Amino acid sequence: MQPVHMNPTDATGAYCDLTDVSTRTTVMVPSHWGTFRLTDEPVAEPPAEALRAWSDAGLSTDMLWLLAHGETRSLT
Repeated sequence: MQPVHMNPTDATGAYCDLTDVSTRTTVMVPSHWGTFRLTDEPVAEPPAEALRAWSDAGLSTDMLWLLAHGETRSLT
């Protein structure tokens, strides 16, 4: 089975399909970007595209955790 790769727009769509966005209890944490240069796109393009897709979907930006390299967040 081939792995499934999602771009930020697809990931945002999957988030909307799989969560109840009205409850504001589930966050999305994009990962696996900026570790290795695998494409010709600028390294910071994936998180910027994720933020655009998120905003275009009308979702609250406090539910999108775009972590900086090395950043941590506590879950309660």
